[in-house]
Amino acid sequence: MIIGGAAPMPPVGLYRLQVEHFAPVKGLLDRDGEKEMLAGFCHGKQAYMWVHGRRRAGKTALLAGFALEPPSGVRVVCFFVTNQLRNQNTHTDYTNAVLDQLAVLMPDQAEVINAANIYRDGLRDHLLTLAAERESVEGRRLVLVVDGLDEDVGSPPIVTLLPRRPHPNLRVITASRSDLSLPIPAEHPIATAQPYLIAAFTRSTGYDPPSTRTSTSSRSSPGREEEHSASWGSPQDCLIRWEHPRLGTLSFNDQQTAVEFFKAAGGFDERP
Repeated sequence: MIIGGAAPMPPVGLYRLQVEHFAPVKGLLDRDGEKEMLAGFCHGKQAYMWVHGRRRAGKTALLAGFALEPPSGVRVVCFFVTNQLRNQNTHTDYTNAVLDQLAVLMPDQAEVINAANIYRDGLRDHLLTLAAERESVEGRRLVLVVDGLDEDVGSPPIVTLLPRRPHPNLRVITASRSDLSLPIPAEHPIATAQPYLIAAFTRSTGYDPPSTRTSTSSRSSPGREEEHSASWGSPQDCLIRWEHPRLGTLSFNDQQTAVEFFKAAGGFDERP
């Protein structure tokens, strides 16, 4: 059972310094809605969350800020896949980073981790389960954050090594660019995870969209056109803002409305 008042626990060990490299210097700005969404997921029933966004939408900054300042009752273990730093973009790097954090989190397992030269993938998954069990006793949720799956250059891909049968007290938050495909096994739980779309900027000074707008666009079926409606929110209330190449600037108050609209309108256009 998760106790909402339990102290939040950010990443442990030396990897915390790595996470600080990705976090905004002034902290997360204008991301309150997304932070609330992440907190709600951590204490919810779904095992996986998949954060989508175009390049430079702020996915890494959002998750780094979340990892460093997690919500109450949450312990974070994380890995940020990146080509900007050495040895941070393969499954081996992922496993090493997670095991390093787990060794600090569970000192009684440090000797086993340090001695393991083979079968480290199995050890990583086993210790994630063990850590989830122990955090449950302490009244905290264990959350594994893996950002930048699209920057993975190793084989096998990290996405195929994420927990397939996560412990009931383990939640997994992943992130990648929404215009790039990933080699996700069909039977993996992430394959059915509902994507959460974030936009690069959620507020716009002086921007005053109408209360409602209706647009007409072609769907994938040749020669077929349908009318689609979208709800527009004020710049202050808007959670998602999207620059569509044909429809202009669209603003949505929640992710579900945005996803449903863009599916109806023929999909997302992620081209820079």
